Amino acid sequence: MDMESPLSYNNRSLPLAVSDPYWEMDMNLCIVCARCVRVCDEVRGDSALTMLDRSDRVLIGTSQGTSLLESGCEFCGACIDVCPTGALVERKYKWDKAVDTVKSHLPALPGGMPDEP
Repeated sequence: MDMESPLSYNNRSLPLAVSDPYWEMDMNLCIVCARCVRVCDEVRGDSALTMLDRSDRVLIGTSQGTSLLESGCEFCGACIDVCPTGALVERKYKWDKAVDTVKSHLPALPGGMPDEP
């Protein structure tokens, strides 16, 4: 298989953003899909995250260039949940592996099982 590609990867060589108390941001992993910005704005109704700059220098950050604490972020974790690359990670669970299986049981209905037609 030919591993040559006309596409090139441009490592931004940006430092990790670790100043916020609950999560870390690695903009070198970010593909600028803007999912975090959209979930913050459209689902949570908060505008803590925004897209900065233009063209090939686009970054995710706060609109005023301040920390998330100062931007009004509620640290709900919605942006972390929708990040497809791991550019946003929760600091406490950064190195935990995913759970393999989850057991779930549906609770019983108050009136018992419904009758089938």
